[in-house]
Amino acid sequence: MKLKNLTTYIISAILAFAVLYIAVGNLYSGQKNTKTNFALNTYTTITAYGKDSKRASENAASVVADVEARFSAYIDSSEISHINAVQAKDTPIHISDELFYIIKTALDYSHISGGLFDITLKPVSDLWSISQNPRLPSQSEIDKALEHTGYENIILNEQDKTITFLKDGMQLDLGAIAKGYGADLASEEILKNGTKKAIIDLGGNICLIGTNKTPLGAFLDKCFKTDNKKPWRIGIQTPFAPSGTSCAVISVENEDSSKTSVVTSGAYERNFTENGVLYHHILNPKTGYPYNGEIESVTIIGESSMHADALSTTSFMMDIDDALTLVKKQGYDALIIDKDKKIHTTLDKSSVEIVDSLYSFAD
Repeated sequence: MKLKNLTTYIISAILAFAVLYIAVGNLYSGQKNTKTNFALNTYTTITAYGKDSKRASENAASVVADVEARFSAYIDSSEISHINAVQAKDTPIHISDELFYIIKTALDYSHISGGLFDITLKPVSDLWSISQNPRLPSQSEIDKALEHTGYENIILNEQDKTITFLKDGMQLDLGAIAKGYGADLASEEILKNGTKKAIIDLGGNICLIGTNKTPLGAFLDKCFKTDNKKPWRIGIQTPFAPSGTSCAVISVENEDSSKTSVVTSGAYERNFTENGVLYHHILNPKTGYPYNGEIESVTIIGESSMHADALSTTSFMMDIDDALTLVKKQGYDALIIDKDKKIHTTLDKSSVEIVDSLYSFAD
């Protein structure tokens, strides 16, 4: 009789746990919302999880659209377009606190990179027009456009919140940093809405918010005082392969309500070929031509997408060892793929899985 009661008790406990498991699973399953849009010259996808996922993803998407509306150099009504329309030297232009912060951050990276990062290249990039109607400009066109560039010709007045150009015809393009800034703001919006898990993908700028555990997994960990790891797994695009083809996968672990950004830049993103020569969108500020070095792609991993954005562009135009040193000094990690299909990284190699046999770690 006692054995029968014990058996009944065990079965009842198992059934109760199963019901609880299913109930919690049903409670959370399907509670995610994905918002897709086109902004900042790329397709954007924001996926939020949890009971407020719809509001969180929609609000975050609105934040990204707002960043484009205010800071795109190709929207006539934007604040940047207002600045670019002046094109007169020694003329202080009042700007918003937010734009002042973005430009100041960009200039900081110009200084630490020795000018490799430069937001004044719009007169040159407009000649190439790689995102719209790509063409190979003449040397004389490039030389003339370069006369109106140079980050050192920008003066910021923090007290008055003004920007002043020291050359006529200067213009700004925040394309190498604004997308990261938008991803950071979208992440803040996600967390402000109380959402603890989300993925923001702004075309190469990825923000991972919270842990990758399901709510059910988190619930069970809490009940049983366990901590079952489930890292985010992010594929690293194989350069010049079809979109979505990965040569490596990195594992990223977050704490609750924390964020990790994964930002990639490469010559394969936007380019064209003429007379057998590949021309891409990452321009060398010193020459006005696409930079042709030993690197095919750079992925930066760290907290801020804006800083990772600037670091990825800068690192692409550096020697690999110098790039790894700079990234580490800034408190970030890097995964660099060179033209010999070697992977150089500051990450622990245990968090990097090579999934294409043509690729291997550098010595």
